[in-house]
Amino acid sequence: MTIIAFPDMESLKNWYESDEYADLKVMRQAVMASNAMAVEGL
Repeated sequence: MTIIAFPDMESLKNWYESDEYADLKVMRQAVMASNAMAVEGL
């Protein structure tokens, strides 16, 4: 389990869709199955 904190949902979306994360996201999706959950307000 990995927990990553962001100041708000917009920051999370910007990170996930960023050019900097794009190559790593492709590699991560190629080698593992994962589920993500975003929880607002904790």
